[in-house]
Amino acid sequence: MAIAREEKILEILQKNGTVSVNELIDILQVSPATVRRDLERLEQKNKLRRTYGGAIDIQSVGYEPSYSMRIGDCTVEKKAIAKAVTQLIQPREIVALDAGTTTTEVAKLLVNIQPLTVVTPSLTIGQMFGEADREEITVILSGGILRSKTLSLVGDLCEEVLLKYRCDKAIIGCNALSPELGAMNTNLLALGVKKSLVSISKKLIVVADHTKIGRTALATSASIEQIDTLVTDWQTPAHLVEEFVNKGIHVIVAQP
Repeated sequence: MAIAREEKILEILQKNGTVSVNELIDILQVSPATVRRDLERLEQKNKLRRTYGGAIDIQSVGYEPSYSMRIGDCTVEKKAIAKAVTQLIQPREIVALDAGTTTTEVAKLLVNIQPLTVVTPSLTIGQMFGEADREEITVILSGGILRSKTLSLVGDLCEEVLLKYRCDKAIIGCNALSPELGAMNTNLLALGVKKSLVSISKKLIVVADHTKIGRTALATSASIEQIDTLVTDWQTPAHLVEEFVNKGIHVIVAQP
């Protein structure tokens, strides 16, 4: 019963963006204490953000959970996406790799492709390549101001440094992906960095699990016209996949 209630709560939030405890009591026909426990459990799973008297959909507002909070979300899907992405990368390419939990999964597999040059604002990804100690992989960190929440570098310096380079492909993540508005994010500091990664690359690969698809966030980091390839997972609804295909995007649906 708890799982069914959680699914209903998330369905309401996806549709309306917000819901009150009183509304959920009426809809679910349960006690206030049960509703509050359900909301608390969903917040712990990073599915919503509780507010006074209710909850809001974290994908519809400028709320960004930390890297440590996101790292356990959709792990199987992100690993499948990463495996599919590595099939698109060839030895000797220069790859711009965004900060994020899905791109970190990509990085874990890219260490096996040599020679390779990686440009990234992510300290986590930089450390990962450093520990792998591959002689034929060159890693360029952007510099900039550290965002401890995401363990990534941001700011004017970061963007200026990135704009000095030219890459074959950029791999970026997002908080939301809309067939009309493109890849979207909640943090404006990260937004500028993502736009820089896109602008210096010949091809753009967007990685997004099913929880990001068909949603919107604060601002666009890459327009729908800039996206060459979308790599998502098998749980993304077929009608949404078709919408992106109709926009001229090459869509790869990673399988488990």
